[in-house]
Amino acid sequence: MRHSNDFFNDLRRSLKTFERDFNHRFSGMNKRIDDADRRFQQIDEQFEKDTDERFKRINRGFERATDSWSDEYRN
Repeated sequence: MRHSNDFFNDLRRSLKTFERDFNHRFSGMNKRIDDADRRFQQIDEQFEKDTDERFKRINRGFERATDSWSDEYRN
């Protein structure tokens, strides 16, 4: 819609140009966010897996140590 004042016409044109440039510049942003989210999920899953394995290993070592300790004091 054209306005009778040139200032508003120029402002509208500038805003349309800005909108077009902004949309072009950030058009791939959703894909990058999705990629980053997917990578974060992979890192989180690997961290949980590694942590579970470490705790199991520590727990096995602790059980072995306490079993041998209790065997010494039972005899």
